[in-house]
Amino acid sequence: MNLIHEAHGADNENVWTLRSVTDPTGQTTTFRYTWKAWGTREYHHQITEVEWPVGNIPYTQAYDIQKLNGVTASRVISQTDAYGHTTSFTYDPAAVKVTENRPDGTTQVYEHCGPHSPPKSLTDPTGDAEGNTADLWRGIGYRYTSVMVGTFS
Repeated sequence: MNLIHEAHGADNENVWTLRSVTDPTGQTTTFRYTWKAWGTREYHHQITEVEWPVGNIPYTQAYDIQKLNGVTASRVISQTDAYGHTTSFTYDPAAVKVTENRPDGTTQVYEHCGPHSPPKSLTDPTGDAEGNTADLWRGIGYRYTSVMVGTFS
């Protein structure tokens, strides 16, 4: 594995940047970045594009300053695939919930255990008539040990 770094990445506000990874077969994946400044904070290493070895870019991402459960940070607000289909993300400023708005008009709501943790529960994007959610239980190291669907008391 060969990692190429750039000491002053122009697209990453002149900080140390991972530019590409070449695997043992000679296939190279390239990364492009952006950064955001908000007040006195700077958010680096935000990947906007990943170019695969065959030259395709499966998606691009856009970022903006968003509040999630009282924590303000630069977050992904949209992802556009190679066909031009855009998925957008909205963040609940008072809770640990992220809503994924898909190109087909469906939504997926992810409830997290904390601002930097994997999802705790998911709502059914097909609109479960009973309003059931899937609760995800995590074990050591954030590995899910079970998934439960339905209404619990």
